[in-house]
Amino acid sequence: MSYSFDNFAQYLIDIVDGAIDATMHLNGYGGNKDDGYSGGDPLVRVAPLGGRYVGSTFEPGGRVTDPTGQYESFVHFRPEWPFDDIPSMQNYYWKRVNELFEDWYRIPAPTPPGATPGFDGPIAGARTAASALAFSADKVETPGNDLFGGDPQLGSALQNLDQDLDGMDGYAIRTFKLLYADPLEDVTASQEAVACALWIAVVGEQKVWAKARQGIADIAGQAAAAMKSADGRGGGDLTVLLDVIGSVADVAGLIPGVSEGAKAVSTINSVLKTAYSHVPKSKPEHQPLQAGDPLGVLSNVAQAIETLKSQIRGEEDGIRTAMTTDHDTITDGTEQRSFSLGTPQLLGDTTASDYRTSNDLEMKLSGLKFVATEIMPILSGAYRSAEKGLDDISGSSACWARPSGIGIGATGPFPEVSGLASTLAGYLADNARNIDDAASVLEIVGRDIHKSDVELHNDLEANRRRLAGR
Repeated sequence: MSYSFDNFAQYLIDIVDGAIDATMHLNGYGGNKDDGYSGGDPLVRVAPLGGRYVGSTFEPGGRVTDPTGQYESFVHFRPEWPFDDIPSMQNYYWKRVNELFEDWYRIPAPTPPGATPGFDGPIAGARTAASALAFSADKVETPGNDLFGGDPQLGSALQNLDQDLDGMDGYAIRTFKLLYADPLEDVTASQEAVACALWIAVVGEQKVWAKARQGIADIAGQAAAAMKSADGRGGGDLTVLLDVIGSVADVAGLIPGVSEGAKAVSTINSVLKTAYSHVPKSKPEHQPLQAGDPLGVLSNVAQAIETLKSQIRGEEDGIRTAMTTDHDTITDGTEQRSFSLGTPQLLGDTTASDYRTSNDLEMKLSGLKFVATEIMPILSGAYRSAEKGLDDISGSSACWARPSGIGIGATGPFPEVSGLASTLAGYLADNARNIDDAASVLEIVGRDIHKSDVELHNDLEANRRRLAGR
């Protein structure tokens, strides 16, 4: 039977009620908490535990009398029980149940409403980032292209930037093409792979808490059923299935790595296959809850909760390791240029002859304005859109909050997720700014096609000062 987290509070009441009933029966008292109990030696009567009005007189709950109801008496529990009267029994069970379950009211909500805002916001941000960077062009296809929908305009702009700079003989433009424009497809694809890794992390975390909420609801609901069979009469096979393990692996499987034919295969697969290769695969665990008495049931419940906590920790450790692995990759000195191209050299070059030579065709030079005003803004716009989506991840700490004893710390793997998102956002912001700045230079070169070298130098120098003074 599956239970609902929406009824969590009621299950805890049922656990305590069931524990009290079972304890009374095991000690020789028949009845229930609503109608009262009777039994024992000497024979006594126990009023309903909740208290009630008899006529206009309120009779306190759990009042113990002789069978006639005239004289006060006592309930006798055997020595092995950790309480000696009804009030201490009630207090004991409520204290134990609260200790076991109270933190679970404040676990992350997969979606709103809940104790936290839910993961819809950061998931949407991760999807925005991955979608903004997804494309298919030449031999490069980003891993999220099929899932998130590639941007045909982005792929076309990347190809056109490369092609439209062909044939330009100026040193600055040749260098820009070689070191910036040519690698931009691969870098964008690698950045999109990081965005996909972040999407896996956030969607995986959402799935972890959806399964965790179901798991703790099933533990509580099934514990209530186990209490009913803990009065010496026996019951069915009361176990609970906990299946948090494999949540992240299931999500990671939605985004495959890229084929060996792709130019950017090593960097793309390193942030997807390598980062998530260690996450545990699906492994449901059955935890028994039934026992011969309520104390045994509570012991089994405690063990089931520890198993659930262990599963959550395992999944969050997988996310944290993946994020740390990816962050190490994109900031590594030898790998960083696969994710961030840095500042193009031409932004500081104001020598006219570095941009145009006698070998350049006038048609090619005039085409620079189209490149600068039509093609390059598409690229910078895509990078800014992706950066904005990542901001939705970095600002989502409230979604991850929980009591520190559940999962890995008070916000789980959020610091590592946020750190990777922030670093990638920084690279994208640099990309966007450098593309726009380079576009301003190329637009001047195309516009000044008929001006002298001195005039072109002066215009480039004025633009350099403008960029430096922002």
